[in-house]
Amino acid sequence: MKTNLLHLQAMLVALFVSVAAFAGTVSVSPGVNTIKTALSSAQDGDTLLLANGDYTMSSNVDLSISVVIMASDSAVIAISDGASVRLRANNISVVLKNLVFDGGDKSGSERAVRIYSGVNNTTLRIEGCCFRDMERWKGL
Repeated sequence: MKTNLLHLQAMLVALFVSVAAFAGTVSVSPGVNTIKTALSSAQDGDTLLLANGDYTMSSNVDLSISVVIMASDSAVIAISDGASVRLRANNISVVLKNLVFDGGDKSGSERAVRIYSGVNNTTLRIEGCCFRDMERWKGL
C-alpha cells in the first residue's frame, strides 16, 4: 500500500512538471477582441502578455483553462456591451495582473469578471488591477 502511494505521488509530480514545462507566453497586441482571439489558441498554463495599449472586449471571454493574463506595463481593457471575463470551468486557476478594466461609465458594463455558480475548485487571483467606471453595486 505504501509503495502504491509513493508511485502515485511520483506520477502526480511528473504530470505537474510536464504540464508546467509546456506552458508558454502568448503576446497579445491591442485591439478589439484580441484577448479572446489569443485565448482561443492558448493552452492550459499559458501566460497572455498584453502589450501596452487599449483593448476592447465587446463579447464575453469564457475561460476554461488555467491562464495568467497580465500587462507588460500598461494595458487598459475597455468593457462594452455587457462583456466580461467569465470563469465557467471546474479546476482552473486564473490570474489577472496589472490590468485596468474600464467600464467607460456605460450602461451594461456592470461586471468585468464573473465566476459562475456550480464551478468547483476554481481560483481567481487579482493582482495590481484597477476597476473603474463599473456599476458600483454589481461588484466584480
